[in-house]
Amino acid sequence: MSNIGSYEERVKNFDWSIAEKELDYKPGNVINIGWYCSDRICQMGKADKMGLIWEGNSGVEKRYTYNDIRLETNTIGQFLRDLGIKPEDRVCLFMDKIPELYLGFLGILKTGAIAQPLFSAFGDESLFIRLENAQTRAIITQKKHARKLGRSWTKCHGSSF
Repeated sequence: MSNIGSYEERVKNFDWSIAEKELDYKPGNVINIGWYCSDRICQMGKADKMGLIWEGNSGVEKRYTYNDIRLETNTIGQFLRDLGIKPEDRVCLFMDKIPELYLGFLGILKTGAIAQPLFSAFGDESLFIRLENAQTRAIITQKKHARKLGRSWTKCHGSSF
Protein backbone atom coordinates (compact mmCIF):
# COMPACT_ATOMS: atom_id res chain seq x y z
CA MET A 1 0.00 0.00 0.00
CA SER A 2 1.39 3.37 -0.95
CA ASN A 3 1.09 6.56 1.06
CA ILE A 4 -1.74 7.73 -1.22
CA GLY A 5 -3.92 4.69 -0.60
CA SER A 6 -5.44 2.35 -3.11
CA TYR A 7 -6.33 3.43 -6.62
CA GLU A 8 -9.90 2.18 -6.23
CA GLU A 9 -10.38 4.23 -3.06
CA ARG A 10 -8.95 7.37 -4.69
CA VAL A 11 -11.22 7.03 -7.72
CA LYS A 12 -14.30 6.33 -5.63
CA ASN A 13 -13.72 9.43 -3.49
CA PHE A 14 -12.32 11.67 -6.21
CA ASP A 15 -13.48 15.26 -6.26
CA TRP A 16 -11.96 18.02 -8.41
CA SER A 17 -12.32 20.45 -5.52
CA ILE A 18 -9.53 18.59 -3.68
CA ALA A 19 -7.11 19.12 -6.58
CA GLU A 20 -8.25 22.74 -6.95
CA LYS A 21 -7.53 23.36 -3.29
CA GLU A 22 -4.10 21.68 -3.40
CA LEU A 23 -3.14 23.73 -6.47
CA ASP A 24 -4.76 26.93 -5.18
CA TYR A 25 -6.80 27.02 -8.37
CA LYS A 26 -9.59 29.53 -8.84
CA PRO A 27 -12.08 29.39 -11.74
CA GLY A 28 -10.66 31.28 -14.69
CA ASN A 29 -7.01 30.72 -13.69
CA VAL A 30 -4.70 29.42 -16.38
CA ILE A 31 -3.19 26.04 -15.57
CA ASN A 32 0.41 25.66 -16.73
CA ILE A 33 2.27 22.60 -15.47
CA GLY A 34 5.66 24.21 -16.16
CA TRP A 35 4.73 27.07 -13.85
CA TYR A 36 3.35 24.70 -11.21
CA CYS A 37 6.64 22.72 -11.20
CA SER A 38 8.84 25.68 -10.31
CA ASP A 39 7.39 29.20 -10.02
CA ARG A 40 4.52 28.16 -7.77
CA ILE A 41 6.85 26.25 -5.46
CA CYS A 42 9.04 29.37 -5.21
CA GLN A 43 5.98 31.48 -4.38
CA MET A 44 5.20 29.01 -1.58
CA GLY A 45 8.52 29.95 0.06
CA LYS A 46 10.43 26.85 -1.04
CA ALA A 47 12.72 28.51 -3.62
CA ASP A 48 15.90 27.33 -1.86
CA LYS A 49 14.77 23.69 -1.52
CA MET A 50 16.51 21.16 -3.74
CA GLY A 51 14.38 20.45 -6.82
CA LEU A 52 16.72 18.35 -8.98
CA ILE A 53 19.88 16.38 -8.29
CA TRP A 54 21.52 14.82 -11.34
CA GLU A 55 24.55 12.53 -11.45
CA GLY A 56 26.24 11.71 -14.74
CA ASN A 57 27.95 8.44 -15.65
CA SER A 58 31.34 9.90 -14.71
CA GLY A 59 30.10 10.87 -11.25
CA VAL A 60 29.69 14.57 -12.06
CA GLU A 61 26.82 15.95 -10.03
CA LYS A 62 24.59 18.96 -10.71
CA ARG A 63 22.15 20.36 -8.18
CA TYR A 64 19.28 22.74 -8.84
CA THR A 65 17.06 24.48 -6.33
CA TYR A 66 13.49 25.29 -7.32
CA ASN A 67 14.63 28.86 -7.89
CA ASP A 68 17.41 27.63 -10.22
CA ILE A 69 14.80 25.62 -12.11
CA ARG A 70 12.48 28.63 -12.25
CA LEU A 71 15.18 30.89 -13.65
CA GLU A 72 16.47 28.34 -16.20
CA THR A 73 13.03 27.37 -17.47
CA ASN A 74 11.83 30.98 -17.68
CA THR A 75 14.95 31.80 -19.71
CA ILE A 76 14.29 28.91 -22.08
CA GLY A 77 10.63 29.85 -22.38
CA GLN A 78 11.46 33.48 -23.18
CA PHE A 79 14.06 32.41 -25.74
CA LEU A 80 11.45 30.25 -27.48
CA ARG A 81 8.88 33.08 -27.44
CA ASP A 82 11.52 35.41 -28.92
CA LEU A 83 11.94 32.87 -31.74
CA GLY A 84 8.21 33.14 -32.41
CA ILE A 85 7.10 29.93 -30.70
CA LYS A 86 3.44 30.16 -29.78
CA PRO A 87 1.07 28.02 -27.71
CA GLU A 88 0.39 24.67 -29.37
CA ASP A 89 3.51 24.83 -31.56
CA ARG A 90 5.59 21.67 -31.35
CA VAL A 91 9.12 21.89 -30.01
CA CYS A 92 11.33 18.82 -30.02
CA LEU A 93 14.03 17.92 -27.53
CA PHE A 94 16.82 15.85 -29.07
CA MET A 95 19.19 15.40 -26.15
CA ASP A 96 20.85 12.91 -23.88
CA LYS A 97 19.41 12.46 -20.39
CA ILE A 98 21.04 15.55 -18.92
CA PRO A 99 19.47 18.25 -16.72
CA GLU A 100 18.94 20.51 -19.73
CA LEU A 101 16.54 17.92 -21.17
CA TYR A 102 14.23 18.27 -18.18
CA LEU A 103 14.70 22.03 -17.91
CA GLY A 104 13.99 22.38 -21.63
CA PHE A 105 10.83 20.30 -21.26
CA LEU A 106 9.48 22.61 -18.54
CA GLY A 107 10.56 25.70 -20.47
CA ILE A 108 8.60 24.51 -23.50
CA LEU A 109 5.54 23.85 -21.36
CA LYS A 110 5.77 27.36 -19.89
CA THR A 111 5.30 28.80 -23.40
CA GLY A 112 2.17 26.72 -23.90
CA ALA A 113 3.91 24.79 -26.67
CA ILE A 114 3.93 21.02 -26.95
CA ALA A 115 7.14 19.28 -25.90
CA GLN A 116 8.13 16.28 -28.01
CA PRO A 117 11.10 14.26 -26.75
CA LEU A 118 13.16 12.47 -29.41
CA PHE A 119 15.54 9.69 -28.44
CA SER A 120 19.14 10.53 -29.30
CA ALA A 121 19.56 6.98 -30.66
CA PHE A 122 17.04 7.62 -33.49
CA GLY A 123 18.41 7.25 -37.00
CA ASP A 124 17.90 9.74 -39.83
CA GLU A 125 14.66 8.20 -41.12
CA SER A 126 13.06 7.95 -37.67
CA LEU A 127 13.95 11.58 -36.98
CA PHE A 128 12.60 12.76 -40.32
CA ILE A 129 9.27 10.97 -39.85
CA ARG A 130 8.75 12.38 -36.36
CA LEU A 131 9.74 15.93 -37.32
CA GLU A 132 7.49 15.87 -40.38
CA ASN A 133 4.50 14.28 -38.66
CA ALA A 134 4.67 16.68 -35.72
CA GLN A 135 5.14 19.75 -37.92
CA THR A 136 7.97 20.69 -35.58
CA ARG A 137 8.64 24.42 -35.28
CA ALA A 138 11.88 24.26 -33.24
CA ILE A 139 14.34 21.78 -31.78
CA ILE A 140 16.44 21.99 -28.64
CA THR A 141 19.53 19.83 -28.92
CA GLN A 142 23.17 19.43 -27.97
CA LYS A 143 26.07 20.36 -30.20
CA LYS A 144 27.07 16.71 -30.59
CA HIS A 145 23.67 15.86 -32.15
CA ALA A 146 23.40 18.90 -34.44
CA ARG A 147 24.80 17.28 -37.60
CA LYS A 148 22.57 14.22 -37.37
CA LEU A 149 19.56 16.39 -36.66
CA GLY A 150 20.43 18.87 -39.38
CA ARG A 151 20.07 16.26 -42.13
CA SER A 152 16.54 15.38 -41.05
CA TRP A 153 15.54 19.02 -40.49
CA THR A 154 16.76 20.01 -43.98
CA LYS A 155 14.93 17.09 -45.58
CA CYS A 156 11.75 18.01 -43.71
CA HIS A 157 11.85 21.82 -44.04
CA GLY A 158 13.97 22.36 -47.16
CA SER A 159 16.45 24.59 -45.32
CA SER A 160 19.11 24.17 -42.68
CA PHE A 161 18.75 25.40 -39.12
